[in-house]
Amino acid sequence: MRPLTSLAVLLALCAAPPARATSGARDALLVLVDPAKGVLIRWAMPAGPLPSGGFRLDRSLDGGPAVTLATLRAAQPEVAVVGEQGAAIARKYLALLAAPVPPGDRKKREELDRARFAVELQSYTDLALARALGIAFIDTTAPAGAAARYTVTALGLDGKAEVAWAAGTFTLKPSPTPAAPVALQATSVRGEVELTWDAAPGEADRPSGAVTYQVLRRLASGGEPQPVGKAPVFLRAGAGPGQPRRPDLRDPGAPTEQRLVYVVRGLDFFGRPGATSAPAEVFHLDYAANDPPRRVTIASEPGLLRVGWEAQPNPHTAGFLVRRSLTADGPWDLLTGKPVQGRTFADATGQPGSAYYFQVAAVNPRGEAGEWSPPVVAELRAEGPPGVPAGLTAERLTGKIVLRWTPGAGAPARGFRIEREAGDKIFAILRDDLAVEPRFEDLLPADAYGVLTYRVVAVGLDGQVSAPSAALAVPLPLTRAPSRPEVTGISGAAGRVRLEWRATGERGEAAGFLVLRAIGKTDEGSVITPTPLRAEASSFVDEQVEAGSTYFYRVVTVDSAGNRSLPTFAAAVRVGEPALPPPPPPRLRYQATPYPRVVAEFEPPGGASVRWRLERRDAAGRWIAVTGAIPAGSRAALDAHAPRGRAAYRLTATATNGVVGGSSAPVEIEVP
Repeated sequence: MRPLTSLAVLLALCAAPPARATSGARDALLVLVDPAKGVLIRWAMPAGPLPSGGFRLDRSLDGGPAVTLATLRAAQPEVAVVGEQGAAIARKYLALLAAPVPPGDRKKREELDRARFAVELQSYTDLALARALGIAFIDTTAPAGAAARYTVTALGLDGKAEVAWAAGTFTLKPSPTPAAPVALQATSVRGEVELTWDAAPGEADRPSGAVTYQVLRRLASGGEPQPVGKAPVFLRAGAGPGQPRRPDLRDPGAPTEQRLVYVVRGLDFFGRPGATSAPAEVFHLDYAANDPPRRVTIASEPGLLRVGWEAQPNPHTAGFLVRRSLTADGPWDLLTGKPVQGRTFADATGQPGSAYYFQVAAVNPRGEAGEWSPPVVAELRAEGPPGVPAGLTAERLTGKIVLRWTPGAGAPARGFRIEREAGDKIFAILRDDLAVEPRFEDLLPADAYGVLTYRVVAVGLDGQVSAPSAALAVPLPLTRAPSRPEVTGISGAAGRVRLEWRATGERGEAAGFLVLRAIGKTDEGSVITPTPLRAEASSFVDEQVEAGSTYFYRVVTVDSAGNRSLPTFAAAVRVGEPALPPPPPPRLRYQATPYPRVVAEFEPPGGASVRWRLERRDAAGRWIAVTGAIPAGSRAALDAHAPRGRAAYRLTATATNGVVGGSSAPVEIEVP
């Protein structure tokens, strides 16, 4: 019978489910010849119970009579012979065989199948275990070069006296050791090195080809190679199309941050090592050295934020980096120029009152940072409250009191809170928002009188408040405010606002009027008439408005003593489109320094709703914009990209609401 190769035997013994013998597995017989050890004969285990009488091995030489070499029975293997792992696997299998499996007990059957598969796999690299199981024999008496026929007979299998199990005729010539594996690759991944390789070409066709493999590892700097792993190592089945290949071996014990050299060699059924593959080098990274800290905390201390973190001790972690941002999504500023060696970092560069986000990352020995930890946030507190405001003064004017003071020394102030007491011994805050400048105007009602007492409190960037300033009492004379006027009409036509009103109260009471303009309905607004209008005035035209915007107007009566009435209710108006007549032509001149340019000069438009735009005629006769809407009040515009030769320019009127009006007559200039 033609001997099967080692790979064929492996497939015959392993590829089919262990519950039943496949065609060809039962009569499979492997013979290997080693000049020093003898002839190894190996055959398959039964799928069910072992033969009660064991296996009988017969041999005939050069066609002569058959001679019985041995009768082999499975025995409890000794740990000293097969090793602790092989003994444990074999004992479990033999114990399961000794206990009958009830019919239909699928769980027991599967457990027995798994145990049989495990013990057979282990026996591929453990010749002593194969012999202990009674499925291998070493013939030390066969002459070299003879034609030997070996026959294996199962004794008492399935209740039968004898069952022919395996047979074959072999020429007893020395069997070569396995050829060197090829395409060895080593890849560093987290926690291990993954190794893949291929069997040597034609290895599956050699009876003494590799059954299992042994991987050896050493440091690239030197040293003796050491075996990797203890269990049998088999080549994995090839990956399907488009599928990544799974590793043939994982080395979780590989030292990290080292350059390693791996080689692999095949082992035949004798356990003889074959030729060694070409080496594969890999630098095994310690990925855990870049793990971010598990827990990052921030302690807010006066004047600084102290960042702390917990991290697993790792000899390859070179330190930690810390970065900061005003938002959880960045952008981030790196705070550490070089890695921090400890587990804390103090940041005293922030602005008190601001909230900052921090992240921490570990650095490996090559200075590479890993992933950043989740962001944590805290607000920076100042080292103390702002200084107490000093030098509070008051200037009493008509209808208001103007307060001024000097900020105190100490932490910066975000603003100032003004408090007033009006005879009830309770200081009340005058406004919700803070005064940014050390000045405040307290507008008073027309009939205010008595004594008003003021004080100022500084509020820090982080909300800390100072002690109040020294209180300042301001006596008010008894006054009577004039009557409030009444708005009778308002119009925003033609890009300007016309406001009309009438005086109320007694004749001669009004000495003049003030007009206030605001951009919000609830705002008091600002006075846009620096000096009061005449007493006989009943209208006002506001040219300093922009088309398309909405404004709110109020009118205040001023009497001869400077007392002011309450303002009228706000009158709202939306400024309409202004008249856009053609502007006058610009005046052109060329300037060569400090850079070549054409300067167009002109008078600005009369109203705030109108803007000029400078245009130049191109070679096709089209007018193109040189500038956008020129800011109000500007008297010149530049063209730094004028083409050489004769150039024509004009001004075009535009409204602030985007409407385009007429254009001036064109003006030409020679550009050198």
